[in-house]
Amino acid sequence: MVPGTDKGDTTLSAAVFDKQDEFKDSAQAFEAGSAKLVSVSQSGDLNAIKAQFGEVAKSCKSCHDMFRTK
Repeated sequence: MVPGTDKGDTTLSAAVFDKQDEFKDSAQAFEAGSAKLVSVSQSGDLNAIKAQFGEVAKSCKSCHDMFRTK
């Protein structure tokens, strides 16, 4: 994260720089949720896969809501 990359033609919010710890936590939550989705998908249990996919999608939305400009 380089200061100034939130300027110009981008959807990156300046909040990434103001709240770096929260941004990193969000990224780690996404990574953990994605890894769990891989594991769950190997089970073949469609309901469990759908549930975990929903959790990953919530992680995406949360981060985008906080760290992306509209």
